[in-house]
Amino acid sequence: MWGNIPVIPTMMTGGHGRAPWRALGRRPYGVSGIMLDPNDLRAHGRDERLPVKSFYDGQLFLYRLTKALSSPRTVP
Repeated sequence: MWGNIPVIPTMMTGGHGRAPWRALGRRPYGVSGIMLDPNDLRAHGRDERLPVKSFYDGQLFLYRLTKALSSPRTVP
């Protein structure tokens, strides 16, 4: 959806429901689909914001990802 862009891994704080996976010895990973400027992060600040376009693009990305991962695949 966004062309050839770098993927920047980040670490989020908070539980996010991943404790049961860790208890099973599995490494939990996630993807948000929200595109932000890494030099303009305002999470939980007095002027916290998310561009409207980023919100809707993120919804579309997660919808497409879910469809792709849940579609039956044929093995050649």
